[in-house]
Amino acid sequence: MSERLEAELVRRLEVAHVSGGTVAAVEHASPYQWANACHDLFEAGRIDVLDSAVRYLQPKYSDLTYLASLAALLDVMPRDPSKLLAFCDDPTVEVQVVKRPDCDAVLICFCACRGTLGLPLNFVHRWLGRLPVSIIYLKDLRELWGACGFPTLGPDRAAALAQLRPAGAEVGRRRGGASPTTRKRQTLTFDRADLTAGG
Repeated sequence: MSERLEAELVRRLEVAHVSGGTVAAVEHASPYQWANACHDLFEAGRIDVLDSAVRYLQPKYSDLTYLASLAALLDVMPRDPSKLLAFCDDPTVEVQVVKRPDCDAVLICFCACRGTLGLPLNFVHRWLGRLPVSIIYLKDLRELWGACGFPTLGPDRAAALAQLRPAGAEVGRRRGGASPTTRKRQTLTFDRADLTAGG
C-alpha cells in the first residue's frame, strides 16, 4: 500500500510540474511519504520535477531535514543550460559516453555504489556536463566497483584498462561543431566494437 501511495504522490508531483498548478492533496499522505516521493524523483534523475516539488513541499514541511537538504542542493545547482551537454542516465548501462564537440580532453568517472557519484548521475551531470571535456561514465553493475574490471570492456580489470585507453583517445578526438540536435544524439553508449575502434 505504501509503495502504491508513493507512486501516486510522484504522479501528482509530475502533473503539477507539467501543468504549473498546485500539487493535488492526497488524503492520509504523511510528510515522510511526500519526502520519499521526492527521493524517488531524485534517484530517478527527474531533477526538473524534483525542483518544483521541493519548492512546494519544503516550506510546508519545514521540519523535515531531508527536504531541507534537497532544497540546499537545488539552490546551488547550475541553471544556465547553454553549455550543458545533453545526458540522461540509463541505470542499466555500464558505459555511457557524452561527447563535447571540438574538445580533446576526456573525463572518466568511475561510479560507486548503485551507479552513482555519491549523488545521482543526472544531478552531478549538471556540473560535470558544463566542463570543457567529453565524459565517460563507468559503472560496475555487479557492485564490485571495478575491482574485477567492467564486462562491457573485457573479461577482467587488465582488459578493461586496455580498452579504456583507445576509447578515451577516440572520444577525445576533435570534431566539427554540432547543432543542439546533433549534440543530443552524441550522448550514446559504446558497445565493445565502438570501444576498440582506435586510430
